[in-house]
Amino acid sequence: MERRRFLALLGTVGAGGLAGCTGRLPTFDENMQFPPAARDAEFDPQLDASPAERVDIGSRFGVLRPANNGPHAFNVWNDGPDREITVSVYRNSLRPFKTFERAFDVDGDTHVALTLHRPANYTAVVAAEDSQASTVGVARSNFDCNESATTVAIRENGQMESSTWSTTMGCGPF
Repeated sequence: MERRRFLALLGTVGAGGLAGCTGRLPTFDENMQFPPAARDAEFDPQLDASPAERVDIGSRFGVLRPANNGPHAFNVWNDGPDREITVSVYRNSLRPFKTFERAFDVDGDTHVALTLHRPANYTAVVAAEDSQASTVGVARSNFDCNESATTVAIRENGQMESSTWSTTMGCGPF
């Protein structure tokens, strides 16, 4: 009999302790639709060390074990004529929410370098003025002790391709 009373009390306390917490969650667009994924391709963009612009998304403050949860580079390479490119980054949690959105005027054969600092799963939507938008995913597993980068190439005909690489070395136990 004592066990039943304890379990009933535990359920009541648990439900009462969570009352009102759902009002603190961010609101999301219920009908959010992402465009089709960019075509995966193996390519070496040979990006030079001087991007047209560098942007930091998020902060390293509060990242647990930062040596084993490093940032992830996200490059958007314009392999075609001068164009405006819009990059939207969504952090995937219960439902995706927009973390960053910005339009860049990018010259031909140059790139924009973004750095994702907070370890999480992300979805990036890349849109160029002369092509259909494409979606690229960045997995949480890319945020480790290795260097890693995802590059989206927007070709001359507007087709988008993506490629992700990592040094894939073993990380220490701590």
